[in-house]
Amino acid sequence: MPGFTEAVSDEMGQIIESLKQQRRFLRYATFGLNDGQVRATPTASELYLAAIISHLTHVERFWCSIARSEAKPIDPTNIDRGFNPDEGLTLHVLLAAYESAAGKTDDALLAHKPDHQVPIPADVPWFPKNNDFWTLRWIALHMVEETARHAGHADIIRESIDGATWLPLLSAIEGIDFGPWIKPWEAKVQA
Repeated sequence: MPGFTEAVSDEMGQIIESLKQQRRFLRYATFGLNDGQVRATPTASELYLAAIISHLTHVERFWCSIARSEAKPIDPTNIDRGFNPDEGLTLHVLLAAYESAAGKTDDALLAHKPDHQVPIPADVPWFPKNNDFWTLRWIALHMVEETARHAGHADIIRESIDGATWLPLLSAIEGIDFGPWIKPWEAKVQA
């Protein structure tokens, strides 16, 4: 069925397929929107689509630095700064940066076996102090969780912008015919 992940034979590969699926759904929430619309805040929240994409780009870079056991991981405060992307960044630029960061994360997660241990940075105040390491499996699953949470936010924001929901968007983007049950999304004509 459309929207499901591809079945792969190895554990980390399957987790990464789930992560890719959530990344794809996040991108789909922006389909057919312009740069102004992805900066709109149509809900009670201050979140907007461009901010979510920027935030998740920072998240990918941060966790990639940890997965690679870099001596000095990326500053974790950059993750929250990601919620305020520069005004001049277009949707195209934001999505390209996100895709690049995601590819590097996937490479880092596949560089070793899922049980490979990486040290937990001691200087991040919200990280646990009762453990010295995470496994790449844990990081990958955390990335699925984080991305899925924000893809859900993106769905709500998108629906608030123009009423589009994920199945009609999926139908339009992937050319899937759901028969009479789901009509592909089409841009509303402005009068």
